[in-house]
Amino acid sequence: MKIGIDVGGTHTDGVLIENTRILKSVKVKTQDPIIDGIAHVLSKFNADASHIVIGTTKATNAILEGKNLAKVGLIRLSGKHGACYPPGSFWPEHLLQAIDLEWESVSGGYECDGREISPLKDAECRSAIYQLLQKGVQSFAIAGIFSPLIPNQEKMVANLIQDIAGKDFPVTLSSSIGGMGLIERENGAIFNAALIPVMARDFALLEKLKDDLNIRCPMYLSQNNGSLLHIEDAIAHPILTIASGPTNSHIGACRLSHLSDAIIVDVGGTSTDIGLVLNGYPIRSLNQTSLGGVRLNFHAPDLISLPVGGGSHVAQNLQVGPKSFGRDLKSHACIFGGNDLTLTDLACVAGHLHIERADPSNVRIKKEVATKVLLDLKLKLNQSIQKMRGKHHHLPVIFVGGAAPIFGETLPSNYAVANAYGAALSEMAVTLDRMVCMKDRENTLSQLEAEAKRQALEKGAKGEIRKVNLQIIPYNYFKDPLARVILTVSGAI
Repeated sequence: MKIGIDVGGTHTDGVLIENTRILKSVKVKTQDPIIDGIAHVLSKFNADASHIVIGTTKATNAILEGKNLAKVGLIRLSGKHGACYPPGSFWPEHLLQAIDLEWESVSGGYECDGREISPLKDAECRSAIYQLLQKGVQSFAIAGIFSPLIPNQEKMVANLIQDIAGKDFPVTLSSSIGGMGLIERENGAIFNAALIPVMARDFALLEKLKDDLNIRCPMYLSQNNGSLLHIEDAIAHPILTIASGPTNSHIGACRLSHLSDAIIVDVGGTSTDIGLVLNGYPIRSLNQTSLGGVRLNFHAPDLISLPVGGGSHVAQNLQVGPKSFGRDLKSHACIFGGNDLTLTDLACVAGHLHIERADPSNVRIKKEVATKVLLDLKLKLNQSIQKMRGKHHHLPVIFVGGAAPIFGETLPSNYAVANAYGAALSEMAVTLDRMVCMKDRENTLSQLEAEAKRQALEKGAKGEIRKVNLQIIPYNYFKDPLARVILTVSGAI
């Protein structure tokens, strides 16, 4: 048996499953700190589990709110190109202030063909480290030009930092975070470095929770590609947990519907996420992603997110959102005696929702008006669905999430806990993102697949390890046929 838990902005959901069958589900209000809601869910399951998987929006919210982030020191390995695009350029002011970024540029970096732009200089690197430590940085990020091709220089600087500041001083290598683009990869490394101290405390509490509840089985975090993350890996790379919630929901939705390919619409309390699942996994975005207004290029599902959910405020002109009451819905919604009109109120009046202890007569909106607002909203939602669908015209559309009945769709069983179900089904996956020469295409791809499978075995995958995604993006105007290859393999634990 396995336990899956998903901590959303409104609810914390949990499921106990045997093989793929849900034995019991739990939904409680998300609490602050989130560990309290997780403990509440776990206390409801009196069963021995093989492992527990938790998905959380904690890291996402920390960035979006700009709270409790560490002061980061960035070392950029870029030779003569160091100041052409200063770190933090075009960031929102509140995030720059929250992270209080300091940075130094030193020699180093690589050309796209693997040649050094310039060699590292030990004295220069040490001087940069000392200067940043004197400015009070609490965590380091290291970003070198084309370092995902050859991470050696980043690793050398990391060793110098830990030699000077101590082995436990937080260090993030950009080559372990994102793809080729320096600025976007650098941004991801800075975010990760800023998250490590606060997330380390929260994730460490999970281990304490295991002891408090006498839980003996392994506990994992789910990451944004739908796979498992050891707690120690989550502490080192908390940014990998960002977007794990929608990923869990989309994987869970397909499995609940007995499908491997589908368009998934996850309707929560504060937002709606639309994604495309192929071969059981959400497709990954090849474009730049954005978090808090900052461009990133780390692994993330391709989503269209809309500020529409069950807690969305409906204005006097019947405009829905973006303001939302989320987990405070019961103290604001008219159906519960509150004074604020919400999307849930309209759905109850229209007959799409039937909630215990809710009184639709409190809502001063006629049924035909509520029905028209919901229909107009559904038409707008369909535009986003068609945009996500692309060439996949034949795929069904599956609605899940606690607020999915708002749109009056036929829903799969246990639709409200699809997120926790997807977390429980998470496998151990490995994604390689490499720039390679494709002269010997088949042999190159075979070697990458073998390397990915070896890494999956080392992380705990058992039995059959299958290839679930392969994307090849050619690079033009090079003498050799270069391409960016993104390969994902996965296997059960």
